[in-house]
Amino acid sequence: MRAAVGGGYNSAASGSYSTVPGGYENQAWGNYSFAAGRRAQSTAPGAFTWADSTGDALLNNTQDRFLARAQSGFYLYTSTDLSTGARLSAGSGTWVDLSDRETKENVTPVDPAEVLDKVARIPVSTWQYKAEPGNVRHMGPMAQDVRAAFGLATRTRASPPSMPTGSRWPRFKGSINGFKRKTRRSPPWKSRSRNSADSCAK
Repeated sequence: MRAAVGGGYNSAASGSYSTVPGGYENQAWGNYSFAAGRRAQSTAPGAFTWADSTGDALLNNTQDRFLARAQSGFYLYTSTDLSTGARLSAGSGTWVDLSDRETKENVTPVDPAEVLDKVARIPVSTWQYKAEPGNVRHMGPMAQDVRAAFGLATRTRASPPSMPTGSRWPRFKGSINGFKRKTRRSPPWKSRSRNSADSCAK
């Protein structure tokens, strides 16, 4: 067994090739596991656990799982000036993309009617990831269809985060189709013309 404890207090690395770099009362019991911070516990093979300064123990007993706790949030940056990335704020369950106007260039206005028409034509289906265990179903479009419609994103197999996700797609498309049917029945310009005529008659 080859394991290492780099420092800290009252920590142990008992799994084969496990590591505790330091911290306080961290335990890396699983083979190839990692535990760091305060009272992080990696008991399964390949478990990676990072715990913040909170006093409660953070147990990771699932093989090959990455588990982290940061009660003040997670911030991930993809540029040296910290202008692009994503954050998971304290107490939140939703990742938010950084979207400051000052970080963008080549801004081009779009035609809202054209966007709605393209969205309405994007197929939406239910599906399951091939690597996902069990019979878990998801709902949404395919990244290739979104890219074909708008030319967005840098990869053909990933949808841009600015697009609707999951079950929001059917509601979004339903609202668009309802708006289009209503517009066909009563075009806004006709309503304005009728109101203007009534005003003139008065």
